[in-house]
Amino acid sequence: MGFLIAGHRGAMAHAPENTMRSFRLAAEVGADEIELDVHLSRDGELVVIHDETLDRTTDGSGRVADHDWADLAVLDAGDGERVPRLAEVLDAFPATGFQVEVKAPAATAGVLTTLAGRRDRPGAVVVTSFVADALAPALAPGRWWHVGLICARGDAAAVATAARLGVDRLYLPWDLAGTPAAEAFAAGGGLVFVGPCDDVDAVRRAISGGFRGTTADDPAAVLALRDAVLAGT
Repeated sequence: MGFLIAGHRGAMAHAPENTMRSFRLAAEVGADEIELDVHLSRDGELVVIHDETLDRTTDGSGRVADHDWADLAVLDAGDGERVPRLAEVLDAFPATGFQVEVKAPAATAGVLTTLAGRRDRPGAVVVTSFVADALAPALAPGRWWHVGLICARGDAAAVATAARLGVDRLYLPWDLAGTPAAEAFAAGGGLVFVGPCDDVDAVRRAISGGFRGTTADDPAAVLALRDAVLAGT
């Protein structure tokens, strides 16, 4: 598998985050996976947007959950880009691996329904969240997707929660990377990702520490750092 580089909200250092342009750029530079975020619209559509509200990343305002998709679809998400839906993104990049971060637990059921109809897509999918309750339904028997818990800085209790839930992946900040619970999770076969890895020393530390990857705002830059470390330069 190697050391995986996931484009954070696509390639958000160079394109409006969580837009088709950002995802396209991340895919073009060779990101191993693409991370995106999902909220639920008022009428039940899976909206790819990071914040609970529209104000920071679009020309709209208010809570995503208070708008129907028809209203969200016409918003400018930066440089003329539109806010996409999850199914549109997955179908536009069928061979690309995705980390689908569930921001609103109410969106989990819709995410799983969307994935159930795409079992044969070549690109793998990992359902992730900071919220353990959002991941519990994703741990269904016979699932084809993976499941990963994201831990916030300083939240050592969340690392233990990952083992209790039985998730496949753990996404850690550096301050939790060396904890006994994280090491036990890896020893049990779980994949542990760490970040940020924004310079060559951090990438070297992550690779030498046996971590499986990281998430990057500028995936092209971190891919270059990874290649330099693996080449011994």
